[in-house]
Amino acid sequence: MNAPARLLQAALAEPVRHQFTRAEYHAMAAADVFQPDLDLELIDGELIEMPADGHRTIDWNAVFNRWLVESLSPTFMTIPNKSLEISDHDEPKPDFWILTPT
Repeated sequence: MNAPARLLQAALAEPVRHQFTRAEYHAMAAADVFQPDLDLELIDGELIEMPADGHRTIDWNAVFNRWLVESLSPTFMTIPNKSLEISDHDEPKPDFWILTPT
């Protein structure tokens, strides 16, 4: 196979994906492997870079959080923007958790 054909074949190949655990993700973060301003979430073992929240997202989240607190209290409580440890390969950071108080 000539060089251009090999390059084309390599370009069309599926990328190699590496699955990480939450422990590996936290160890890499502790070792400062990631840029400080990156907002990463571990989804199905993959590190996904999330876009920064714009002013409209921040405004809407504030309005929505106020509505949630006023509408659901005291039966439920909201926790905004905290990581959720779901499994060894999943740690998303949803805009809100809605929980029943303990």
